[in-house]
Amino acid sequence: MNRRVARKHNVIAIVVIALAIAPIVFIVSLYWPDGAYKRLLCETDHQALLATCRKIMKQGGLTVGSRYFDMSQFPRIIRKLDPTVVWISDYNFLCIGIRAGMSHIGVYAYPEDFKAPYEKFKYGDKELIPGLWYFDEDYYLNPDYDKRIEKLLKRRK
Repeated sequence: MNRRVARKHNVIAIVVIALAIAPIVFIVSLYWPDGAYKRLLCETDHQALLATCRKIMKQGGLTVGSRYFDMSQFPRIIRKLDPTVVWISDYNFLCIGIRAGMSHIGVYAYPEDFKAPYEKFKYGDKELIPGLWYFDEDYYLNPDYDKRIEKLLKRRK
């Protein structure tokens, strides 16, 4: 009888611990960035990505302002980024949005002949190569963020 009670207490203890840990794991997973930064900044050939984005823009077929969530129609270099959305902005440049923890990061790819639509137009947060700009909604929340991005870019393959 005592063994049965002891087992029951062990099971209850395990369940209580699991229920206590589960919310912590969930919250950390929301804020802990996955490999999105590494995929985009370290592992992606930025020249090839820009060329692919420019080819997509030249071919047409994507509606300005429309957001595309089905990634199967996009080339492999874009799908490898595991984007959540791709769209053509109202100013005719291609945007690739990626979820990274609670942040949204990505790139803006500009056509070769792109002209800023107004004087203080913001291309993005950091130019990766001419015509391809990185964006991150948390970029200016931390004054050392640029150093973090530079460090990741130096780890490029």
